[in-house]
Amino acid sequence: MTATTTIALTESQTWTNKRSRSWEFRPVAEAIKAYDKAIEINPQNSAAWYNRAHIYSLINNQDQSILNLNKAIELYSSYKEKAKKETTLKDYGLMKSLRNLLSKTE
Repeated sequence: MTATTTIALTESQTWTNKRSRSWEFRPVAEAIKAYDKAIEINPQNSAAWYNRAHIYSLINNQDQSILNLNKAIELYSSYKEKAKKETTLKDYGLMKSLRNLLSKTE
């Protein structure tokens, strides 16, 4: 891993952590922008994709929530089991789509 790659990964993680800790206290658009930036810096940042799925679920944007959750699971398969237990994802109008996504076999 090069120094540039390490810096980019660290910067991406910083954006992810910043929003993970405080997104519920900030405007939704600001949280989405932070996750957008984290993903722009490191498209392999599965936590950013997963957390952005949560944000989209809170504003009932099913399409974006499922798209982001799919990408998070593609990058880190353990998110599939975690998502099954997450009340944020289950409670906000995603039940049918989420069940379909999470019931798919590998």
